[in-house]
Amino acid sequence: MTIQWGILLPAIVLLFYPADRILPQNLRLRTYGQLSDPARAHRHRWWLWQPALWADALRCGASIWLIDFALTPIGTGAGGKPVVLLGGLLLVGVLPQMVTLRKAATMYAPLGYVFAALFVLLPFAAALPVAVLGVVALMALREFPAIFFGGAVVAAVLGYLFSGAVTTVAILAGVFVLPVVVSTMFRCKLVLPVQSRGETIPVPAPR
Repeated sequence: MTIQWGILLPAIVLLFYPADRILPQNLRLRTYGQLSDPARAHRHRWWLWQPALWADALRCGASIWLIDFALTPIGTGAGGKPVVLLGGLLLVGVLPQMVTLRKAATMYAPLGYVFAALFVLLPFAAALPVAVLGVVALMALREFPAIFFGGAVVAAVLGYLFSGAVTTVAILAGVFVLPVVVSTMFRCKLVLPVQSRGETIPVPAPR
């Protein structure tokens, strides 16, 4: 196994850098139920301007791709040891993306992280339906654990059908499930940080 250390080490630093240190200070932490609450001003297309969903996903996706490339350079083929090492790094990398000191008994829901891993590790034909079904589960059950558990199950099934890589599929399922396990162990709610303009607004009384 040939490891390109000049790529691997900076990519690990980029992957492990805590999301809490990157996000702006003027953010509020919201559960999914609060995000979709009609009494809040950010309910309208909040995901369009939510950095935790798309901007941080680009960082995680780039770092995961670089780690994968550094462990298994193009043309060498993927062996067992590189995949296991990549999996260990990804599972450990989830933890600093969840930690926040901004509010007690809360952890970030690392949606950007898990979706970045999904699209890097699986073929696009498998990753896209996993993402869609995960979002549908989130909207139906209105809880962040739904997207992680749903994504883990669908990723395991479709990932195996499309790629046949059992180890990779198991790693990806672990990345999806780990945020729920960690937040449950520490009795923390999974939240997303939203812009401070997401203030509570009055709701007209029903007529």
